[in-house]
Amino acid sequence: VEYVLLGGVNDGLAEADELAAFLRPVETACFDPGRASRRTGVLVNLIPYNDGGGGAAARLAARYERPTWAAIDAFQARLRQRGVWVSVRAQRGADDSSACGQLWAQQPQARRHQPVAGMV
Repeated sequence: VEYVLLGGVNDGLAEADELAAFLRPVETACFDPGRASRRTGVLVNLIPYNDGGGGAAARLAARYERPTWAAIDAFQARLRQRGVWVSVRAQRGADDSSACGQLWAQQPQARRHQPVAGMV
């Protein structure tokens, strides 16, 4: 499960509790008592929001912000306390605006939704 953390929007402990409760039926359905790790097979990958840098992305960035590392760590810890298998996606590319979502946001609007040749 991919979960984008937005600072001040969905990165609080109450949201972590809600996510854990939402996942409980899925984890129950995926549980295999024979699995040595005792994990359910459901991994939550936390993705801290990256601001877009400039242009259209700057307008989006004005609406959202990256959560603090303290908030990310607390969110992850709360999920673990609730028995959820969770990781935080490593941030790559933010220094040159190539992190997740940043390259897309910098594309001219006309080029964003054109299909790739040969793909339907």
